[in-house]
Amino acid sequence: MVKRLYEVARELGLQNRQVEEDLEAMGCPVRSFASPVNETELSELYAKYGRVPSDSQPDDASNASSDLPGAEDS
Repeated sequence: MVKRLYEVARELGLQNRQVEEDLEAMGCPVRSFASPVNETELSELYAKYGRVPSDSQPDDASNASSDLPGAEDS
């Protein structure tokens, strides 16, 4: 999944500029804060900061609301 640089920075709790500098140090061209960051680059950034991507949650998490009391199956 491709994300924008500013999305990655927000997830990691960093400034856009810091992520831009990290990507440039990895040899990845960055033209703006809306530049796409591919999966390989994402993996390297997440590994560097010891984070797990937010979209790696189990698929069942999206259905958690159906487990709430009062939730009815349609």
